[in-house]
Amino acid sequence: MLAILLVTLGMNCTCLASQAGKMFNEADKKQNVAYQQALSGITDAKQRELFVESERVWVKSCRTHGSCLPVALPFANPVLR
Repeated sequence: MLAILLVTLGMNCTCLASQAGKMFNEADKKQNVAYQQALSGITDAKQRELFVESERVWVKSCRTHGSCLPVALPFANPVLR
């Protein structure tokens, strides 16, 4: 019985992880489109450079913290940071 329960839980986790992955990919695509739209609207070279550099800093922070939540929501739960 325990083995069946563990297999069932494992399947549900896999399904949830797969769904989360799909949701992430969809959100990532939307974010990339928004970024490109914003970038294309910046005509001043210095402002464009600052915009691109801020994106690099944000990505580095995401990778360092394992999540972009602390950057997006600095008031978020400290446990998540």
